[in-house]
Amino acid sequence: MYCAFFCEENIWQLAKKMSAQTPELNNGSVLFFLSARSSDSGGSYLAIRNQVAFEVGTTGFWDYHVVLLDSKEGLIYDLDTRLDCPVSAGQYFAQTFPSQSSLPTEVQTVVRSVRVPEYLERFSSDRSHMIDAAGEPCEPFPKWPPIIADDPIWLNQYRSIVDIVGSQSKVVGVEKFAQTVAY
Repeated sequence: MYCAFFCEENIWQLAKKMSAQTPELNNGSVLFFLSARSSDSGGSYLAIRNQVAFEVGTTGFWDYHVVLLDSKEGLIYDLDTRLDCPVSAGQYFAQTFPSQSSLPTEVQTVVRSVRVPEYLERFSSDRSHMIDAAGEPCEPFPKWPPIIADDPIWLNQYRSIVDIVGSQSKVVGVEKFAQTVAY
C-alpha cells in the first residue's frame, strides 16, 4: 500500500505489515526528519536529496519526512527515495542529507525516533494537514481510512521538536543520530 505525499501513513502501513512477518522489527524505529523552522512554522525547510519528487541531483525541501529503520539489520526503508529500498543506514544518511554545517541552524535536520510498537499503537492522523484553505485535499488521499488510535499521539505532535508527554520518542541532530545507526 502506497500513496504519494503521505509518508507517515505509508510507513505506518509498512511497519504494520513487516512487524507481523518479522517480530524483530519491533526493535526498530520510525524516524521523523524535521527542522526547527519547519516544526514551528509548517513551511518546507527540511533539506533532503534523492527524493523521487525532486529533479535528479537536486536538493528539495519538505516540511518533514518519515522512514522506517530496521535497527537489527541497519537498513532504512524510504518509499520515496531514489536510493535502493531498503538501503544501508550509512549510505542513506550520507546521500540524503546535505552537510548540516552548510545550513542555517534553524533549518538543520533533527530526527525524532519513535519505537515501532509505539508508532503502530498510537500514531494518529485526521489528514487535516493535507487540506487547503478551501477545505479541499492538497493531494489525493490514501484509499485506506485515516489512522486513528484509541490513545492517540497526533501527527502534529510527532512533527514537533518538543518532547511529547507519554511518548518514549527522542529528538536528536541528524549527524549525531547517523553515527549511532550507520554501520
